[in-house]
Amino acid sequence: PTLVSDGRVAAEDLVAFADAEVAELAGRIRLYRGEIPAPRLEGRVVIAVDDFVASGAMVRAAARAVRQLGAVRIVVAVPVLSEAIAQELRVDVDEIVVLMVPQLAHAPSEAYRSLGEVTDESALECLRRAHRVSHFGSGASIT
Repeated sequence: PTLVSDGRVAAEDLVAFADAEVAELAGRIRLYRGEIPAPRLEGRVVIAVDDFVASGAMVRAAARAVRQLGAVRIVVAVPVLSEAIAQELRVDVDEIVVLMVPQLAHAPSEAYRSLGEVTDESALECLRRAHRVSHFGSGASIT
C-alpha cells in the first residue's frame, strides 16, 4: 500500500509536490554553486558532512545520488548520530565518522544545546571561504 493507492493522496497532488521540490532543489543548486561546475565524482571518495541528522533520509538520498555519479567510496561525518540511524545509513555509505552516539530518549536534537537553522548567507560564506582557500595550493586549510 502507498499513499496514492490507499487514496490518502491524489496522484496529481504528489506529482505537483515532487515538481515543486525539484524546482526548489534546482534553485538551491544555482544559489550555492553559482557558475562553478559540478565536480566530477567518478572514481573519487566523497565525504559528506551534515550538522544534524534526524531520520537519515537526506543523507541516504545524497549517498545514492553521488554513488550514481561514480563515487567509489562514501564517508559521512556527523557530530551526533543514533545507533539506529547509523545502522540504516550503513546500507548506502561505506563509513560513518561520528563524534557522539548518545543513548537518546526521544530525538537526536536532545544531544544539542542549541539547534538553529543554517541560513543561506551563512552557508554561502562558508563556501566562499572554502573556495578561496582551495586556490592557495596544497596543504592549505581553514582554521
